[in-house]
Amino acid sequence: MGRKSFIVVVTGTGTGVGKTHVARALLAAWGKRRRVVGYKPIETGIVAGALPLAGDARELARASTFHVKQSVLHYTFADPVSPHLAARRERRTIDVEKIVDQARALSEVSDGVVVELAGGLFTPLAAGVYNSDLARRINRLERLQ
Repeated sequence: MGRKSFIVVVTGTGTGVGKTHVARALLAAWGKRRRVVGYKPIETGIVAGALPLAGDARELARASTFHVKQSVLHYTFADPVSPHLAARRERRTIDVEKIVDQARALSEVSDGVVVELAGGLFTPLAAGVYNSDLARRINRLERLQ
């Protein structure tokens, strides 16, 4: 869109602490004047075969004032455990760079993005990669090693 768009990252100390509630509130307030989209890139405890968007991701989509027409990258895992463990158990990997690219792409077509992370800042996503790394990358503060 050629204009400055913002990305806000929401995290907490873990599961069930109100991240989705805060993210929805941000979307509601911000969405009164802007086209904003909620994005939950990783979610565990989602049953295989669920709707394309389920759980918290669906809640954020409902709270969004801008709806993306194309498919959005969304990692879901059945086990309600840390993302790195859930991915390992399903013999899958989480590509953090693809999540970063997706968040930035969403920011290019909207006025803003609220990204809700899975768990707290130190929740592992892969060997040596944490939510804090993802948050820094999304906001262009640091490259992953």
